[in-house]
Amino acid sequence: MRRICRHSLVLLAVFLLVLSGCSPRVQETLTLGEWLQTLQEQAGIQNSLQSRPYFLNIPETSPYFEAVQALTDYQVLELGHALDPEETLNRDWTAATLINLSGLELSEKNTAIRDLGKSEFPRQVSTAVSSGLMSLNSQDCFCPDQAIEKAEALDCLSQIISYINTPEIPDEPAEITYQDDLDICTEEPLVLDAENLMAQYPADAGIQAGQYLQDPSTGSFYRAEEILPSEEGLEVRLSKADPQEILDTVHASGSFDVDFSQVEVEGLEDDALSVCPDAPLSWMAAGSSLKQGSVSLPAGYTLRWKITSAGLQMQVSKALPAGSKFIGLLALSSIHPSYQWDMEDGQIEHAYFRVDFSTIESVSLSSSHYRSRYGDFSQLPAKDFLSTVQKFFRREDEIAEVTVPICTLKIPIPDVPMLEITARLQLKLYASGKASLVLTQDHALGMEIRHVAMRQINAHSCRHNASIGASAGALAEVLFGLNMKNLKLADVGCQTGAKADMKSTLHLYAADGTHTTAAADLPASFLSDAAAGNGNVLVCSDLHAYWVLRVVLNSSRTLCGRLGLSQTLQVLDEENASLFPALDNHMENGHFVPHCTRGERAAPLPSATPLTTDAIRIEDYSIILSAGETESIVITGLPAGYSQADLVFVSSRPAVAAVDGSGRVQALQSGSSIIRISTADGKFTVSCNILVRTESST
Repeated sequence: MRRICRHSLVLLAVFLLVLSGCSPRVQETLTLGEWLQTLQEQAGIQNSLQSRPYFLNIPETSPYFEAVQALTDYQVLELGHALDPEETLNRDWTAATLINLSGLELSEKNTAIRDLGKSEFPRQVSTAVSSGLMSLNSQDCFCPDQAIEKAEALDCLSQIISYINTPEIPDEPAEITYQDDLDICTEEPLVLDAENLMAQYPADAGIQAGQYLQDPSTGSFYRAEEILPSEEGLEVRLSKADPQEILDTVHASGSFDVDFSQVEVEGLEDDALSVCPDAPLSWMAAGSSLKQGSVSLPAGYTLRWKITSAGLQMQVSKALPAGSKFIGLLALSSIHPSYQWDMEDGQIEHAYFRVDFSTIESVSLSSSHYRSRYGDFSQLPAKDFLSTVQKFFRREDEIAEVTVPICTLKIPIPDVPMLEITARLQLKLYASGKASLVLTQDHALGMEIRHVAMRQINAHSCRHNASIGASAGALAEVLFGLNMKNLKLADVGCQTGAKADMKSTLHLYAADGTHTTAAADLPASFLSDAAAGNGNVLVCSDLHAYWVLRVVLNSSRTLCGRLGLSQTLQVLDEENASLFPALDNHMENGHFVPHCTRGERAAPLPSATPLTTDAIRIEDYSIILSAGETESIVITGLPAGYSQADLVFVSSRPAVAAVDGSGRVQALQSGSSIIRISTADGKFTVSCNILVRTESST
């Protein structure tokens, strides 16, 4: 009898479990408040400007206040539903928030979902199921009240973020209309100076302050601010028109790959990028159609540019005294803009603007060995070393710094003559002593506006080759704008690159064994070379190298910016983006070490014998030569069990730079090549970038 009862209880439990159709087993969960914070962060939704709480139970003091306010603005949350941020996230709230975020059109209630009546958000649940985002169980139940596992919720969120960040943009004919009551002066100006915002009219012209005029050659709009009599007639001071005052309806969408051969290039006329305002330099005449050329810059620098259908390259170079050479590069390619702009009665209903592009920034300062230039300091007493080398070192020989506002690119949008995209470029470079940085990044920058609320799109991948012997930096600024003639609708941009700051310390040993230290404000490469062979002077360097990425969405000059739909983000910096995350940052004799050993009076590491390391390491990851020159790739580290005899050297372009079996490179003609150094078994590989300059590239 007891056995029968036990079996009956088991069968009853199984029956009830099957009847419910909803397994209660959940591993790790989120609270609803944590989910909303995650959703706002992952979707990039801008914080709300509304300080009054939308939900009375979530005041400003709540940790969830900012997320709730922002998601309510973006209509991910609906005011008609009670919200308890401390409750466990269930499937119902997951479906509701994700479908509202997606912008998908809500489907009708799906009566095939057996427990849809238990849902507070039946149409969102129906849409989540019909779209394939979420599924039913074997009994056709959704289980809206069931807690959802954190991993499943985050996977669904990842799918929605991918969907909204890369929507299918239709290529449709643009529809653009102007405000009906727009007061436009019909008389054409005698002269219109768009750069200085001035126009000349005949003395009897009927133009009045407050009227609008349109440049007949470009279609750009301006507003007359002040009318002044002059000898030539009437001088009119202008301002750029406000898009909201001009435009009534704008419906435009499309995406395309930029053909650089169709791009118009103009000089950068001001410091609008705002990060490097110290060099208001314009090097190219506005409207230039030149696709390659060079120009001399202040302080002895030379700028060379080349534009092909695939992209743009800018090189800044300078010959320094005693054979040093400074070269910096900015390359921009693979630009793919996507845009969708819907405006009614002068109000933005929906806007999407994204630009995918690739950049390469590089900086290098090469030089001959310091000892051949400044002498042999190996016999100097330790107490006299620093003061002596400071007298010999000439700062202008080994430090180069330049900021170059490069140009503006005007990119026509296919089949939409009223719209255009601009790209503004600026480059900042510096190097102190021997250093080389080659940085490659792929970017996706953009923003979306819904319900007068904005979210940002921001994805980047970074790669680098670096040989650091001193402080160095390469920073590029790119700002893309979506414009209707001179009416600036939106822009997205970034400052991207890397910085490497190196601080040096001298360990000085007196004859009696006394050990003192001294900080030295000289390039580490110079100090290491100068101290080579001097057993009483040992050099330590601490390297702080990191990626830099600062994103700006909708500057104040755009329509979106004036509406408060703007954001500035410091995405990568010294706190979160080390250039060498796997290495210690302390260097002795140019090698990374786990900790300082100078207190132990360690002998200098022999430069000719490679260290045992976790990978193949080389002294220079980027070498710049002239045609006819040769230089050996110096191996500084090898994995355990390998010797230099196990290495294989291969050039990607042997016609530009050939390499022999010992790593000696011969420059043959101008261009670039990559030397790949691999172990014979192929388990370890490293690359050295070779740039062979033309004879005039100084």
